[in-house]
Amino acid sequence: MKAEMIPMGNSVSTVLAQHADHALMEEDYSLLRSELELVIQEDAQLLKIAGAAALFVSQLEGMSLPRGAMTAASKLARLIGEMSDDTLCEAMQSLSA
Repeated sequence: MKAEMIPMGNSVSTVLAQHADHALMEEDYSLLRSELELVIQEDAQLLKIAGAAALFVSQLEGMSLPRGAMTAASKLARLIGEMSDDTLCEAMQSLSA
């Protein structure tokens, strides 16, 4: 371990507290990085699901469905229609990735 010079005016306890704060910040950054990676993975999975749902709804056009299935398909189609064009394009592209 390297010996560190304690700047004038700082006590040993102040320097130790600063090192402890730094260690906590590094731990916080590591946890945040892990959470962000999980969110990115979940986003990619949700894009694939949205793309598959859009493809499924497009295949239903003109088909006769039972009432319950028609209601679910209509809700799904409405939600897909609310997606931005960029997100929908990304979702469709994620299917082929």
